[in-house]
Amino acid sequence: MKNVLKKASFYILLALGLFIMSLIETYAAPVSKAEQKQARQSKKQIIRFVRQNYRGYKVQIAPAEQTADVVIENRVGKRIIYVDIFRTKSRGGYGVVTTAGPFKGNRMKYERKHKKNSIVLVYLVYDPSNNYSDGIMAFAEAGKFYNRQYY
Repeated sequence: MKNVLKKASFYILLALGLFIMSLIETYAAPVSKAEQKQARQSKKQIIRFVRQNYRGYKVQIAPAEQTADVVIENRVGKRIIYVDIFRTKSRGGYGVVTTAGPFKGNRMKYERKHKKNSIVLVYLVYDPSNNYSDGIMAFAEAGKFYNRQYY
């Protein structure tokens, strides 16, 4: 009986460990050096844009859980500019979101083409003057910043 319990607990812990590892892999943390460089460039450009155009506002990463919509839809009156980060896998002119959360599996249009199956980080900067969940005033993709609405 003890042997059976030891084996069962071992397999449960193994399954739990594999599940946790799969969750870690799907979050938006950059992995390769190229991704890390893109992430640094995008963050610098977003912070520079906010400092130049929205003095006194701070930048905050929107939570990746399903409650992100609630946070984003209640942002008017706060001096916070929310940024959403999506890790996508390129399919040419568009990408498929691989970040865990409610948008996983959705398509995102790219501004320029990327090599197929490459990982592209997309940063969406939400407009602080309205509560629209699609009210995006700027975005950054693969280290390039675009100061216009994402469509």
